Amino acid sequence: MEKKTILTLTVLILIVIAVYGFMPVNVHSADQNDPINAFSTSSNSTSAQFFLGPIGTQLNSSYLTGLSSLSSQLAQIGQEQANGSIKCYPAQTTSNGPQPPICLLILPNQDYDLIPIPPSASFNAPSLVQNGKPSVVYIGAQGCPFCAQERWVLVTALDRFGNFSKLFYDRSATVDGNIPTFTFNFSNSTFQSAVDKPPVNGGPYGDSNPTGFFYGNYYTSPYINFYSLDQVGSSFLVNESGISSAYPFIYDNVVSQANRGFGIKDFSLGGVPFFSINNQYVFDGATLNANIVFGDTSAYSTHQEMLNSIESPSSLTFGETALGAANILTAQICTVIKNAAPVCKLPYISGIQNKISNVYSSSVSAVPPFDFQYYYIFIAVAAVAAVVIFLFLKKMYRPSSKSSHKSESKPADGVEHQQKEAAANESLDKKLDLILNKMDDINKRVEKIEKEEKKIENTENMKEHMHDEEGLEGHN
Repeated sequence: MEKKTILTLTVLILIVIAVYGFMPVNVHSADQNDPINAFSTSSNSTSAQFFLGPIGTQLNSSYLTGLSSLSSQLAQIGQEQANGSIKCYPAQTTSNGPQPPICLLILPNQDYDLIPIPPSASFNAPSLVQNGKPSVVYIGAQGCPFCAQERWVLVTALDRFGNFSKLFYDRSATVDGNIPTFTFNFSNSTFQSAVDKPPVNGGPYGDSNPTGFFYGNYYTSPYINFYSLDQVGSSFLVNESGISSAYPFIYDNVVSQANRGFGIKDFSLGGVPFFSINNQYVFDGATLNANIVFGDTSAYSTHQEMLNSIESPSSLTFGETALGAANILTAQICTVIKNAAPVCKLPYISGIQNKISNVYSSSVSAVPPFDFQYYYIFIAVAAVAAVVIFLFLKKMYRPSSKSSHKSESKPADGVEHQQKEAAANESLDKKLDLILNKMDDINKRVEKIEKEEKKIENTENMKEHMHDEEGLEGHN
């Protein structure tokens, strides 16, 4: 192979690597502690024993009182959220199906909650106003562990706008967390008829063999309506035919709109929990950091332990993330009702409203953010790889000793050939030295750029911190 060909191939390899290096770098991992895995919906089916404890028993008044008397705890977490940061992940298609853009409100201790998404401005999602009040719609499943945790969030948030007079004892599936929770309504006949049916294996976008579901609740509010539906038994899929029969208004204006994605890139009603705040904010998944409970189910094995954590929230506990998620829902409900409720006047709720109001921009749902730090590292490694390939090819295709011996039969031609080869090798060595020098210059420039970017980032963080402090002083 000609040396020019070797050099050309090396340059082409370097160009290809550089071009692919400019593609957005997805630094999102598949670790179990990843926020994106934590919010995932339950769209599978399960079979096994279902629930432990007195199913359908009404929770005693201490839970109703406890979940409606959390003003100081919610304020504590709200102040931490005011000092938190926002991080967004782009829309993407995963092995589990489409995944919409997700933004997190991250606390200083790195605990986080997820922010429900506003439908696309061009989608024209129908309003859910009934009897002069906007509506909150929840669709879940009795055995779903994400739903089990999210119900604590919903009750805590909704209690700030109204009142639950009854909640019913329940747990998620014994083979799926066995997490203490409750249902919003209960019927023994519905429960028995549903759990007697076999697990559903179809889906994930609709229940081909729908079991029954509980619907309705004991909630009243002067500001909002609350519609709740929980699939019973072994299916975690959305019982669309049942919803269309029981709540045609919800089916036509929520479920059918969700199946069209609300105009949100990669959004679909693929599992539970799902909820909509008057179709102005929607989410398909749990909004709290569900990994905390999944990581230590023994610490949250009873209803009292769940309530204790909420009433005495410490760092990186279920109580902290549940209260944080409830604050976010509260802020978004306040936006929907135009801050009509007294809770909306709290400074930290106003602060959360301002902090999350524009986190979902068109850029979030388009392409992943470009991470220059990872790009520079990638290019540096790629450049070294290209040089190694070049040296390897150069050595592989250098004339062998046999060909040199054969050329000795023609002394004049051999000497001339060796002189040309030496000159060519010297020229290539000079070019290689030049490439290495250029690479060294590039690395120095990269380091300089990274230092400048760090200075800019620190300056922006300082400005944002000062702005947050000014906002808090203004509220006070």
